[in-house]
Amino acid sequence: MATAAEDREVLASAGTWRATPGSYSSLRSLWLNPDGTGELVYGYGQTIYIVAPCAWEVPAVGRLRLTYAAPTRGRLAAGFALTDENRVKELGYTLAEGRVAGVEDVVPNPYEFNRTLDLSAPPWPDGLDLPYEVPRVFYGRVREVTAGDAEPSAAPDAV
Repeated sequence: MATAAEDREVLASAGTWRATPGSYSSLRSLWLNPDGTGELVYGYGQTIYIVAPCAWEVPAVGRLRLTYAAPTRGRLAAGFALTDENRVKELGYTLAEGRVAGVEDVVPNPYEFNRTLDLSAPPWPDGLDLPYEVPRVFYGRVREVTAGDAEPSAAPDAV
């Protein structure tokens, strides 16, 4: 079983977690940066509904805490207000290893991921009236770091 710190490293190393990668029209993503900041994007078709900046942390294995800042862009941003009741959201999660691959439905862009993030609820702030199916399963590409991945040292002087 992984530790909270190990799970945090996996979540941060993927950078972007995408839901519905096979749908060309869908942009439902979690951007989780190593510094604990992030951005949640919900878009479909030619409309971005919400871009919500957040801070994120893994307080315990299987728990993801999101603390939202005011949404910055999107059709729903202007009419949405954060309150004490919806500013912080704690979700259960599971991380699973395994290849997920396919091709987008409209254009033949292939995708491939090696991790699945399954959340107990959608990650966007409560109180948003999001259209379409609101996903809670996301896919990420986590790069495994090995001893051979160390930064190369400076090139030796020419002889």
